[in-house]
Amino acid sequence: MLCSPESYRRILETALDLNYCFVNFSEPHSAVNDQRMILLRHDVDYSVEMAAELAELNASCEVSGTFFVQLRSPIYNLLDAQNLAFLQKISDCKQKLGLHYYCSQQQLAIGGLGDLLTRDLDICERESGLRFERVIAWHNPVAELIKNGAILKGTGLKSAYAHPFFKDGHYFADSNLRNTPQDFINVLEAKKMSFLQFLFHPFYWILGGNVVSDILKQTMKQIIAEKEREFFTNPNWLGWS
Repeated sequence: MLCSPESYRRILETALDLNYCFVNFSEPHSAVNDQRMILLRHDVDYSVEMAAELAELNASCEVSGTFFVQLRSPIYNLLDAQNLAFLQKISDCKQKLGLHYYCSQQQLAIGGLGDLLTRDLDICERESGLRFERVIAWHNPVAELIKNGAILKGTGLKSAYAHPFFKDGHYFADSNLRNTPQDFINVLEAKKMSFLQFLFHPFYWILGGNVVSDILKQTMKQIIAEKEREFFTNPNWLGWS
């Protein structure tokens, strides 16, 4: 089974058929009456537009996830008018928003991370007019970010990799396609865990495929297409082309 919008929908529908409850980071995560729960997370690495498409898929299944977006992405400008519109679309689909952040080893050594993250979250909220969860999903984190729970102490912020959101053996991600669509379905059907955190990156499922390099090639084409739209608003570009 390939990654695709259809296989993603199948995962969600399997969870719902098996009576899993989808929860967000602001909700309790302790089982009630043996209720099985899924914390649905989406890290937006390349395209807010594709994130909005996945948000529509979630909404069509009446499921809510949290989309973690980057303020300082080298790929997209979150504060661009079009991307702000996509953020609004994600929110309109009754999805949550959070901050996806890359912290280098050098920045970790300097310190002051809490103040920087709080400022970035405030910027996101002010510019978008939308509420962001006070939860950080690290981008390509070094081990210390995951293991050191004191890094965000006293900031009012929490890591998606920390208690109560993260439990060893209960976290399943599509990163580098380490888990296939069928793997996620198998985890659900096993019914061995009362709490799961599932991480799905929008670009894998919107573009589809089962080879990382092929999906990345499609992703680059998508990014170029998104940037081309900006050029097409320039009359000098239109006249030259």
